[in-house]
Order: sequence, then C-alpha cells, then structure tokens
Amino acid sequence: KIGQEDQNVKYADFAAKSTEATVTFSKGDGYYAFDEYNAAYERSLLIRNKYEKFDDNYVPYKLIPTGKSDVVSAKLTQHKNIRDFEPKNVLFATPKGTVFTSNYNASDSTYAINLSSGEAGDGMEVFALYKIGSNKYLNFGKLVVYSYLEHTHKVILVSLNGAAIDKSTIEKKINEVYNPVGEAWSVEVDSDFEYAGAAQDLDGMKVAYISAGKTIDNQAVYLFFVNQTAGSRDETGFMPRDQQYGYIFTQGFMNETILSIAVAHELGHGYFSLKHPFDNDYGLMQNQLNENLMDYGNGTHLAKWQWDIIKDPGLVNRLFEKDGDGMLTTDKGLLELQALLDKLGQDGFVLLKKCDSKAILTDGVRYRIPIGGASYTCILGTLKESRLNVQNTPLNILESALRKETKIKIEKNDNEFLLLKQGDSYIKCNVTQSYDICGESVNLTESFYTNLQSDIRKCTEGNSNKLKLIQQAIEEKLNNPFYNEKGVRLCIRLNPVQGEDIALLSPGIDKCEDAEIFLKIDVNIETDAVEVNIDCSDDYLKEYVEKWQQEAD
Repeated sequence: KIGQEDQNVKYADFAAKSTEATVTFSKGDGYYAFDEYNAAYERSLLIRNKYEKFDDNYVPYKLIPTGKSDVVSAKLTQHKNIRDFEPKNVLFATPKGTVFTSNYNASDSTYAINLSSGEAGDGMEVFALYKIGSNKYLNFGKLVVYSYLEHTHKVILVSLNGAAIDKSTIEKKINEVYNPVGEAWSVEVDSDFEYAGAAQDLDGMKVAYISAGKTIDNQAVYLFFVNQTAGSRDETGFMPRDQQYGYIFTQGFMNETILSIAVAHELGHGYFSLKHPFDNDYGLMQNQLNENLMDYGNGTHLAKWQWDIIKDPGLVNRLFEKDGDGMLTTDKGLLELQALLDKLGQDGFVLLKKCDSKAILTDGVRYRIPIGGASYTCILGTLKESRLNVQNTPLNILESALRKETKIKIEKNDNEFLLLKQGDSYIKCNVTQSYDICGESVNLTESFYTNLQSDIRKCTEGNSNKLKLIQQAIEEKLNNPFYNEKGVRLCIRLNPVQGEDIALLSPGIDKCEDAEIFLKIDVNIETDAVEVNIDCSDDYLKEYVEKWQQEAD
C-alpha cells in the first residue's frame, strides 16, 4: 500500500517551514529521475528560474511516470527539542490529504518513502509533517513530484562502410539514461550502406542514403556511424536540434559504454531539442556540469530543467523535423485552418484530432478537415477573459480568403494537438490528454471545458514565459556596473514576433532616444529563431571616426 487519505491532514495549515527540524530528500533506492539544485545554476537565470524555493532552500524534484510508483529517501536533522518527539511519526503528505507510507530507520535517522504518480502533466507537493495538535503540524521539508506520460522511440544506427556497431550495449545504455525520465528507445541497425563522400557532410550522407533506395521510417531518427577519429570532443558527433539525422565518429572512445553515452547525447540534441549547458542561452561553462548528459564529461544525468523540455506538454511542439515529412505549405486543409484562425482572431483556438471515423457530423460544433491525406476532426472557439466559448455556428470561409501559402506546419505523426494564433504566428502545442471528439456525437461536459481551457493556457503561458525569461536575462546583464562606470548608453529593443516590442535600457537613460548604441533583437518564440540588428548614434560614431582617422594618419 502506497498511501491513504487523511481528512485531518487535508485541512491543516502547513505552508511555512518549521525551524525545529529539517527533512532533506534524496534519490535513495528510487529508479526514476531525481534532481536537486546545483550551485552552478547561480550563473544562469534561465535554469535558476526552473527551481522553486521553500524557506531559503531550493526544493528537490522527483519524476514518476503516470501510473507508476517509486521510492525516495529522506534524512531527519533536528535543530530544537520537540516535546515527546517521535521521529517515526513524521508524515509525508500532500496538501490534498494523501499520506504516503514510509519506513523510519532509527540508526541513521532516514525514511524510505513510497510515492505514487499523479495525472499526466501534474506537479504534486509532498511535505514532511509532524502533528503537534488538532489540525496543527510542523513542516520539516518539501519535495515536488512531476508525472508525465511514457513514450517509446526508435533510432536506426547506420553503419557507413562497415563501421562496427555494438547494438546491445548501445540499446542498454541509452535506455539506462532515458528510462528514468519515462522515455524508452528501441534500436535497429542497418549495416548495408556504402558511402564515398566527406565524413562530416551530414547532408551528403542523407542524400546518399535516400538515393541508395533506403525506405525511410519517418517515426525514427537515424545516426550514421563513421569509422574515424574526431579531432576533439565536440566533433565526435553531430545531430542538429529537432532533426532526424546525425552522425557519430566511432574511433577514439575509451569503450563502448562511453560511445553509447555519446549516442544518448546526440539523441538529446536531435530528438529532444536539448542544448549544451554551456550554450550562450544558459551561460554556464563547459565541463561545469560533468554529471549532466549534455555536457562533455560523459555524464548521464538529466535535470529538472531538461525534463521541462523533454516532457512538458504545454510547451510548443519541438519534435524533429523529418525530411520530406512536413505537410505541403499549399495543402488546402492547412490553408483552411489558417483562414479559420484568422477569422477567430487573437483569442482563437482549434483543437484537432486525427480520426478514422466516417461518421456524419451533425452537432454543429465540429468540423472535418482533410490534411495531407488524413482526416482531422476539429473544434474551434475562443478563450477570452477566462471564458471559453466553443464555436457552434459554421464559419464560412470563402475561397478568396485562402492565402497561397500557409505558415502552419503539421507532421504526419501529429495525431492530436492545439493550434493558436499569436501575433502573425501560428502556435502548435501538444495536449495533456485525449479528447473524445471522433464519434458520432460529442459530449461537451464541464470537465471537457476545464481540461481544454487548461491546455490552452499552458500553451500560451509556455510561450510568454519563455519571452519573460529572455527579458529577465537581458535586464540582468544590463545591470552590470560596467555600463554606468563607462557611461555607455545602450538601448535593447526586444521585438517578439508574437507580441509588442519591449525597450530595455542601461542605467542612466529613460528612453531609447537617449542611447548611443541600439540593438534590435527579433525573437520568434515558436521556432527559437533570433535575429540581431545593431546601430549607433551619429555622435557616437563621430567620436570614433575622429579617433580612427587620427590612427590612419
């Protein structure tokens, strides 16, 4: 038995951390991922903001896939005397009243706590409580448990010119890395591919592979194994983010296990869109997180801020783009979808689900749109001022309203998702659960509205939060005393494609017109594309032109 409801705990007030004792959580004998705040994160605002504080300490996180259970460990440290204190009576409970079973070991003051998952996409708080009176508890610590759906993926390892591939070792290791976050990999090997092109020409490899008559599985990713030695660690493998193909140089690794970790690292880039911790976005240094899979220290750890990218269904769809698998930009169904969103406006949404059913839709709230040879059932509406409205009258789209091309892109394995319009962009997001809209009739219950509203909010907040973090990171840099000490007047105009621009100023100026240096940063939150334009005032340039002229003379 993992836990039970306790009505007394449910109504207790235990938000504040108690000073009498501390319970510190750790992974213990648990199988699924566990993560604690790393002091190195102080250098990175983007990562730091992914961790919440309880009292003055950062909260640890546990991942348990939906429908599964696991254990964590916790250690008790007492700071003050507590009358008639019995450590074995410490409870591990949620604010809703679920008390999880635990075993106390008096020899080392530790607990083994049995935890169950929540619903997909949920975060569950677990507190360490000690009862001192009627509905009154001391709160010794906090853990947050995240639950996500499990997924299985396929990678095909392609041997170039007979390069050796140890399938069993690679499959075992990459699953040791990804299974704890609820992601599984099946591995297949294609050992029949001759290639005469350049070793680091990924595009050349792809073209040659397809030209060889290979059947491409668009549900899989491909890694070409090249029997050569790389010049440095950052050249041992290459797989662009969100892409289907990559390569590995197999020579120079100490053993097959280290090679397998490199495979897991490249899959992190290509399939899950993970970046290096030392990329400019994060601001950490290379080898500062050697235990992390995406650094270069042969580590295998995936941290909570990476779970958010791999698993969070509220984030924009970040699946790799498969060559030749995107729907045509002139597909009439996509053109109709774009026209429908344009007509609904900025608060509009479309819920789409691929349906095999040929049932005639007579309820007035659903549309059927053919896209790329598949049939999608759609529900349209708006979410405005916390009120969700489903469109129950036909939105007639004239042929003349259809554009020649669409900005909307749908992949063949996109079975159920949301489309929203933000500014001039069209945002695609996964949903947290399946909606029953394919049958002969649809029942729009209160829970249907509640869940759909939650999914829409997660989609929009996922994008606005990203922009907010970018803004905070820039503001933090602008607070550097350098700008004030050197009298540098700088204006950075952050121009999101999906909203109004934001002016960020260095200390000492009140408006962009007073600046000497201007940076205009165009940000597309949907695609992570960034474009920077720089300009300087005439007075600023004049000062330096004179100096340059003197040097030239």
